[in-house]
Amino acid sequence: MYLDAILEVAIGLIFSWLILSIATMQLQEWISSLFSWRAELLEGSLKQMLQNDAWVEQFYSHPVIESLSRSGRKPSYIPPDRFAQSLYDVMFNTPVESWPKAEVHHYQLQDIKGIGPESAARLNEAGISSLADLAKLSPDALRGIIHPGYERILDEEDILKQAEELLKSEQ
Repeated sequence: MYLDAILEVAIGLIFSWLILSIATMQLQEWISSLFSWRAELLEGSLKQMLQNDAWVEQFYSHPVIESLSRSGRKPSYIPPDRFAQSLYDVMFNTPVESWPKAEVHHYQLQDIKGIGPESAARLNEAGISSLADLAKLSPDALRGIIHPGYERILDEEDILKQAEELLKSEQ
């Protein structure tokens, strides 16, 4: 006798949960569409992937992609086959000379003895992201970035020598 009541309550709870979850997903989709969050994320990912703003603009002006845009807004979803077709057209209809040059970095700042994650983060905050940038610093400038306000804690000259040696070995 109680089994029927328990079963009805369980079915009611499952049905209520399904309705609530579908309503929540729809509300999230409307908000995302209203603020164009998905379209902005897609564009940011394209810029990061292509590393060339001219290609991104050509990609969005491609007729296949423009057909997906509504009311002057960039599309928030691009089917894989259309994405591949448009990207192929953009990349292979652009002269090779205008392609971005890939930067190859074999060594990173943390490859130098004496530079750990915190020091690398401070160097990055100061705009130093490569060994070439590091090698241009003076020992006092390096000390000011890594440990501002402290006396000499580590051998800055040794760090700069390591950076120069690693740069020479890359060439």
